[in-house]
Amino acid sequence: MDEKRAYIHTGLLRNVSMNTLQILSNQVLGVFIFLLLSRYLDKISYGELNWALAVLTLATTILSFRLEQIVVRDIAAGKDAGHLLTLFIVHTVGAALLLLGVLAAGYYFFDLPPLLWWFSFSQVLLLIALPFRQLVTGKSAFGWLALLASVSNIIRCLGLLAFVCFSALTMEVVLILFTVSALAEWVVGVIVVFIRLGVPLVWKAGWVALVRDSFPQLGLVFLNAGMARIDWVLMGVWGEPGKVAEYSFSYRAYEFSPFPLLVLAPFLLNSCARRVAGGVFTPPSWLKDYIRAALVLGTLLPLLGVLAWTPVVDWLTMNKYGRTGMLPFLLLSCSIPFQYLINVHWSIEFAKNRLGHIFRVTAITALVVVAGDLAAIPFYGGVGAAAVWLVSMIVQYSLYERNWNKRLLLAIGIAVLAGGVAIAATSSLPLRLAFAVGIYILGAWVTGLVRVKDIPEVWMVYLRRIDWGLFFFLVGMLNVKLYVKVAAIVFALVLFRRTAVTRDVFRQRFLWFYAVMILLAIVNFLIAFSFSPAGLVAFALGGGYWLLALLAGYFVYQFVRRGELERIHRTVGLFFLANAAGIVVSFLSICIESGSINPYTYEGMHRHYFINTGDMITSIGLDGSVTTSLIGAFGVLYFLYRNRYGAMLFCMATVLLAGSNFIDMMLAAVFVFIFIFRTTRIQKSLIVVSLLFMAVFWAKVSPQNGIYVQEILKRVDKKNVYVEPVPIPNAKMTEFVEKKEVVHKEEVMKSFEQTLYSPKMEDSFRRKYKNFNRSGRLVSLQQMAGFFGKHPELLPLGAGMGNFSSRLAFKTTALDIDGGYPVAKRYIHPFFRDNYLWLYLYYHSRDEGQHSVVNKPDSVYGQLLSEYGVVGVAAFILLYAGFFFWRSGRLTYGLSVLLLMGMAFFTEYWFEQLSIVILFELLLLLDQRANLNTDT
Repeated sequence: MDEKRAYIHTGLLRNVSMNTLQILSNQVLGVFIFLLLSRYLDKISYGELNWALAVLTLATTILSFRLEQIVVRDIAAGKDAGHLLTLFIVHTVGAALLLLGVLAAGYYFFDLPPLLWWFSFSQVLLLIALPFRQLVTGKSAFGWLALLASVSNIIRCLGLLAFVCFSALTMEVVLILFTVSALAEWVVGVIVVFIRLGVPLVWKAGWVALVRDSFPQLGLVFLNAGMARIDWVLMGVWGEPGKVAEYSFSYRAYEFSPFPLLVLAPFLLNSCARRVAGGVFTPPSWLKDYIRAALVLGTLLPLLGVLAWTPVVDWLTMNKYGRTGMLPFLLLSCSIPFQYLINVHWSIEFAKNRLGHIFRVTAITALVVVAGDLAAIPFYGGVGAAAVWLVSMIVQYSLYERNWNKRLLLAIGIAVLAGGVAIAATSSLPLRLAFAVGIYILGAWVTGLVRVKDIPEVWMVYLRRIDWGLFFFLVGMLNVKLYVKVAAIVFALVLFRRTAVTRDVFRQRFLWFYAVMILLAIVNFLIAFSFSPAGLVAFALGGGYWLLALLAGYFVYQFVRRGELERIHRTVGLFFLANAAGIVVSFLSICIESGSINPYTYEGMHRHYFINTGDMITSIGLDGSVTTSLIGAFGVLYFLYRNRYGAMLFCMATVLLAGSNFIDMMLAAVFVFIFIFRTTRIQKSLIVVSLLFMAVFWAKVSPQNGIYVQEILKRVDKKNVYVEPVPIPNAKMTEFVEKKEVVHKEEVMKSFEQTLYSPKMEDSFRRKYKNFNRSGRLVSLQQMAGFFGKHPELLPLGAGMGNFSSRLAFKTTALDIDGGYPVAKRYIHPFFRDNYLWLYLYYHSRDEGQHSVVNKPDSVYGQLLSEYGVVGVAAFILLYAGFFFWRSGRLTYGLSVLLLMGMAFFTEYWFEQLSIVILFELLLLLDQRANLNTDT
């Protein structure tokens, strides 16, 4: 362990981090280039491009003699860097001239494809830039390596993106971009090596000795080069360019898969080289842990890639390479765990200078590849080539290690089990990935493949800085299912089972508000003197809602009172980021299912998505888009005042993706207020950027949402009468058709409406409320005013819990409006029946365009006044709102969150939902404690 820690503190983590950054950035850029080319070039052009690159890569790899590994090894060992650089430059320039000469002769005398000649210029430039990259690698100058390795890809990315957006992507454009980017890498290499690092050219003899040093691996160079691209070359010779395109796409995706191997391989080689003395290798203490981690990464990541392949690739490439490349990618991915272990053995053998043994192993492997490709490609194409590659990797591993690592078979078995269960359990891609990860981690932990002590110390420090009890409590309480919320409460009960109730609890006036609500419910129930079985069940359910809210508020207070402030803040920040990430995953799954990058404007599938896209986006709580969006809006305000501007913009983007127009407008109103009164200059700039995001989203990404809001506003002042659309027989794929489940629910609503209300009664409603062309929410206010005008004696205490306006009242109708409820226990009070229930049924038994939030009567303020009367409203103002508004001038994000929640209370029955209110209370209590220097 001391050796491992010493190795970490000597700079390994710093170097790994820098190298990881450059590898990651280049992988991302490489994937982006790869996807742009495959998406916007036709299969023939893409196949011809990949075949030409395969031939040139094979040639340049052979001509390099693999001197780069010798150079890196010798520079790392302390030999003269300038001399080695000079020798390598001489070699690459000579090799480049030789390659150009051969290609020129072939072009003029043997009718080689012109594309091969023109692409050779970019590959030659990359070849003569290779010495600079190897020098900075040998010197462990990973910052400069990141620049050298990235400059070419950055230019290609920006150029390809510009042509895709503003012009057309052609083969001529690709040729120019590849050549310019390769030249840029060479120029940057010259500047970095000669000017920044100050390494001079040292002209003295030594090239012959350097090449002689590489002789033992010259055969190895030919064999490795042949194995890497011989399948592409043979497929181009025997097959059509389209088949080359399909196989090369799968192979390129497979090459991007073992990302961790690319990061750690240079450090493994350098470390092995330092541990060889007299031909004897001394294994480091961390090598076994490295192998275990390699097996996990080498099986879990390919598993996820295989599960996501078809839907994701078909979406990215416009249905060109998903299904056709699935089987080759699966076979190629199965070889990745073998490659991780092969790399360990190869690094040890190379450090020990056992090049002869490496040559023999590689020669046998190459023979398997070439013979297999010659036999399989003519008959089975890309599938045959992929199967041959898998067999060759198994053979190579067996030659290095006669006794197979038992953990290898264990890791493969766990991956197969996790993938099989995930596929059998669900057809949803996000759920499949979640199932696969969960089952894999569980299986790896049970079998000992993964141990807690194997988690890197840096990660453990981060994990300990999170209050996981609070995090899981929030995830449970924000879940849409009531039984999950109950489980979260039970979890908190167990967590705080030994915590005594202190006097401070009784000073938390917001908790007294919940107690008053329960007391008012009991008083109204006793006054009504109606003890029917259905009424008793409804009363128990409503009382349970308030009791759970009271307990949740109490536990939130305990979390804030007992926890370390910064630890709670880190936990809250993690929760908001997890919610935002969940929105992104939900959005991507919609994109994949619809096959559209922008489902907000996608009119296919009978407009299944289109304007409804936001309604189908959820997050970690699996709740509706309004709740999801409001959580994100809280995160925007929280991160804005915590000066975490990147996280703030990320949350802002996900709020827009959730597509809740009302939340967007309320957040914009809060932005305007705090812009004027409560923000710094930087925060004002971020607010302007966020409002611009909102404007661009409504104007370009989802313009129909902006139109929808305009139409709603017109209906509020009766300038626009809603016209019910006429059903379209034999509708086209781009014409709107209501979903079957929506039509069925409308029919159920209509049938129940006709059963509950006679025609005369419905006519009387229509005569009484003549403004149904306006928002149903405004009609609900008219209904409440009329109700209290008719029953003024109920104004002090209200109509009673579940009797006029509440989630409970809608739930007990047993119409599946707010969750399931047994029909046998249906409870509908006459006050509710003659007002809000009829209003709801009137709109929701008609077409889907009427199922809008503007036509729903739900409101916290309306619930308090109608069911708990003036006393309930007073309790809310004095005990709840007053408590959180207390000393609001000293709050930071708390005031803006309070304003947003105050507006949100005009919609939904938030107290009974047991979700947003819990998060709101946590944020306000945390801000009060942090800024008032008191245990609230």
